[in-house]
Amino acid sequence: MDHPKIRLVLCDVDGTLLDKGQTVVSSAVFHTIRQSVSCGVQFVIASGRSYPDLKSLFAPVVSIVSFICCDGALAVKNGGILYQATLEKAVVNTLFDKIALSGQESLVIYGRDHTYCFGNNDLFKTSTPVTSINEVYGNVYKLAFFKFSDQTKQAVRSFAAKSRQLSEIYADSSWTEFVAFGTDKGSAAAALQKQWDISSLETAAFGDNTNDFGMLRQARLSFASPAAVSDIKRMCKFQTTSVTDEILNILRER
Repeated sequence: MDHPKIRLVLCDVDGTLLDKGQTVVSSAVFHTIRQSVSCGVQFVIASGRSYPDLKSLFAPVVSIVSFICCDGALAVKNGGILYQATLEKAVVNTLFDKIALSGQESLVIYGRDHTYCFGNNDLFKTSTPVTSINEVYGNVYKLAFFKFSDQTKQAVRSFAAKSRQLSEIYADSSWTEFVAFGTDKGSAAAALQKQWDISSLETAAFGDNTNDFGMLRQARLSFASPAAVSDIKRMCKFQTTSVTDEILNILRER
């Protein structure tokens, strides 16, 4: 059966375009992105990172790609917002009232052009320290709780479940992260597909972790990166040993 050509590539960053622990994007990645765009493919970099962080990381190609930032809460191209799912300031304010921070505990608040840190700011030198939600300017897209006690995490999760205003998008031993209810990389990807009139049959996606599930479901060709967790490997149609080589193969098959 013949399938339509791939017109959209969705690609996670950490663990996918960047190897674990890597902090600089390789020349091979930039070459692959440029090749994709030159072939008429929309290349979307999708991450839990903030927009400013992604702009800096992908500076050599920032003018030719689109970004899905904050785990799907914000999509941007050339500084213009393509899609957004914001958190109500009242919801964030309620959480401020519910938490009492101590020690290394921090709450990082993601805006469009800035991140803000409530609590211990030692590890987040690029974030603006704040003591109140009133000091946060513009929309809020994501909340990331760092080193919170089990008691505090449970209180936040309980509030999220009852309010239906928040979705827990990522959690590990240090971080617990929330976006607007029903938001993930997949919802942002679907919005872009609709805007660009690109179907899932014309989409390829690459990811490594559970916050990539929604995005991978939006693609006919779903690939687990070499560093992917077992759940992602099980749900993807393919596994790859090289993300850049796989994308170049897709371009050749067009």
